[in-house]
Formats: sequence, structure tokens, C-alpha cells
Amino acid sequence: MDFFCKLYSILLLTMLTNTSSWADDFLPASVSIHGFSTLGVAWLNQPGVVLQRDLGNQLGITQKGNPLDADSRLGLQVNWQINPHWSTTVQAVDAPRVVQNANNVFPWAFIKYQVSNDIYLRAGRIGVYSFALSDQRNVGYVYPWVRPPEEFYGFMPMYSMTGVDSGWHHDFDLDRSIDVRAFLARSESDYSSASGTGTESFTLKLSPLLGGNIVVNLGNLIARLSYVTTKIDSTFPGLDSVVQLSQQLLPVYPTLAELPGAADFYNTRMSFYDASMNYDNGHIMALAEVAYTDFQSHFKPSMETGYLTLGYHCSSKILPYLTYSRVRPARSTFQISPSAMPAGMDYLPAKISAAYAEGASIQNIFNAYYFAALQENQQTLSFGVRWDFYPRMDLKAQIDRTRVFSGGYLLWQIPSNSTIDPSGVTIWSLAWDTVF
Repeated sequence: MDFFCKLYSILLLTMLTNTSSWADDFLPASVSIHGFSTLGVAWLNQPGVVLQRDLGNQLGITQKGNPLDADSRLGLQVNWQINPHWSTTVQAVDAPRVVQNANNVFPWAFIKYQVSNDIYLRAGRIGVYSFALSDQRNVGYVYPWVRPPEEFYGFMPMYSMTGVDSGWHHDFDLDRSIDVRAFLARSESDYSSASGTGTESFTLKLSPLLGGNIVVNLGNLIARLSYVTTKIDSTFPGLDSVVQLSQQLLPVYPTLAELPGAADFYNTRMSFYDASMNYDNGHIMALAEVAYTDFQSHFKPSMETGYLTLGYHCSSKILPYLTYSRVRPARSTFQISPSAMPAGMDYLPAKISAAYAEGASIQNIFNAYYFAALQENQQTLSFGVRWDFYPRMDLKAQIDRTRVFSGGYLLWQIPSNSTIDPSGVTIWSLAWDTVF
């Protein structure tokens, strides 16, 4: 959807949302339609590089490209209450994605059976309940930022999964409740990431996905614990060519003989541990989330990630906030051992040969050029303001300062003639959110 079509659609739906009850005249009482939209613009201050909102968004934020490429989105959700026990929900979202297919356009399409007031069962395409924004990542109106912190959510492009889940809800009193959920499913997510041959898209398949969470609501405070475990049922693009090239270098770097066994990305297990809290007493707002992702592979590092947001309600409509977010490798992965720079390496790719001419060692080039595509190591400090200027609408402005460490370029697209400023990159963002 191009810029004018997206802008027209959002404006049209916004006008419809402010007519008193247009849908009530045409729809039966058992059917309800809801929606959400974000019209967002963003720029960064460094030419030639692209910062992806998440790995599923290939377009991202640039200096001179289309500023709507990262954050603008439009969603509709239809709920049909078939009878007191059975209901069905379908959600469609138009957003910039690597691949536009039914898997991405329809993150939700499930049928639900309400066993009792406290227990439900669902089957179909459902949300991934492994982090705090499981249900709301596309709905900008429900969170304070222009976009969820990229150090946490940028590396998790899973928006849905296909399978079954069950939940139990219990109210202790008006202000306190507990929710327990468990699920068994599979997931396919389309990624965009740099590799040895440039930026490539591929589908990450996770099967089976098994997990659950506990959410405790104490009024002003909501706390959550989550756990997910799965097997990776796909491989990384270009990995075979990296392994083949590595074996050509065995006479010079014998440690590369271990790479084929270490590059065990396919059929390895991944586990995800998450804890979050949301506190808001009407004056002070605090959001925090931390997670540990354990990749049982020597090729993909496990990672630690988290963020903290503090805000103060200057009034019922204005909320300034400050956010710090960080992601870093939790352990080292396969690396080439140091060695003297060899001679006669004409068979290497031109990019590596050119780096040799500048005096770089093959150890550093190989490690950074091939392995950094799977690394995450960066931090962002953000300041923003949210203004709820109209019912069910807000305007947001945000400034981010992002610094990348030690070749952690997984969220970046960087041409061969560019580098990221080591002192950091500045991103400016504006967004208009609405729900109806």
C-alpha cells in the first residue's frame, strides 16, 4: 500500500470511528468490528544505513527514504459471538513486511470455546504470549512509545502462531486477579537480515512451540512471567556458502575445521525466559521487561535483553517518558583464532580481498563479515512525549540515540561502503495513533 492509499484509508477510518454508531445500523448484535491505525514518520541522521523496526520489516528507517516505511500500519478485527460458549475472531493488519502473505496479513484467526467463566480453549492463529506486548505490538495506542523498544522487540518478529491454547482467569476482588495460559503451536516468521551475500529474506520455522505465562494484576501493578521452548526447523540463508568457504581456509586457519559442526542452527533448541512489570498510579508510570534467550547453538549467541521506561503524567493527557533499552550476547560463539595474515588469497570474495589491501587480518574480516549478521549488541536511550489530544487518539514525538557495539548489526542494513558511527545514530519519530 503506497503512501497516499495508506493515508486515505487511515483518514477515512478515523472519520468513521467518530460517527456515533455507524456499524450498529448494519451489523447484528453478535458481531463487532474494531480497528486501530498508526501513521508514523521516522528519520535517522546517518546516510546509507537502514534501521529495521524489527526483523520482519525490510524497509525500516533511513535518512532519505520513505519516512512511513517503519511504523505506519492499519488493522481491523472482527468478533462474532456465535452463542454463549462459542466465538470466533479474525484480525487483519496492513504493515510494512518482508513478505505480504496470509501468514502476515492475518495474525489472528481463531475459534474460542468458553468452558466456564474462568476457563477458555482456543484453536487457530493466535498471539504469541511470551512477552508483555503479545497482543498489542501492532496497536500503537496502547503503549507510550512511538514503537516498542527495538533492543527487545526488534529481534522478535513473531506476531502469531498456529495451534491451541488454554487460559484460566480468576478475580480475587475488584482490583486483583490472576491469569494462567499455556499453549502448543508452531510458527513461521519471515525475516530480513544481512548475510555474506547481502540482505536476504527467509522464513524461520519454529516447531513445536510449547510455553505459557502467569499474569498477576494488583491494581496499579501488573507483573508477568513467561517461558517458551521450541526447536528451530529452518536454517540461516547463506550459511552453506560460509561453511564451504571456511574449508578453503583450513591450511591457514585449522580451527575452521570445527565450523561445520558448530554451525548447527537447524534443529537446535531455543528457550525464552521473560519477566515484566507495568506500574501506573495515575502520576508515575514505569514499564520494565527483561528476557534471556538461550540458543543451544555455537553459531547463534544466546542473548540478554531488557528495557526500562519511566514517565510522569503531567496531566490526564500529557505523558513525557524516558527509556533505556539494551541487548547483548550472553556468551561467545564460534570465532576464528588469531593468526598471521597469509599471502596469495586471491580466491577470496572481492570484499575480503579489498579489506586485506587495507591491512586488515582475515580473522577480523571473517568474524565480522560473516558472523556479525547473527549478532545483537546495542543500546538506545529515548526521550518522548505522548499527547492524548482527542478520545481514542494520541500524538507522540520521540528522539532515540542508538549505539551499536562489537559488530552487533542484526537490525541494520549496511552497504559495503558504509559503517555505523561508533558514537551513535539519532532517530527522530512522530506518530498519530487511533483505535475504534
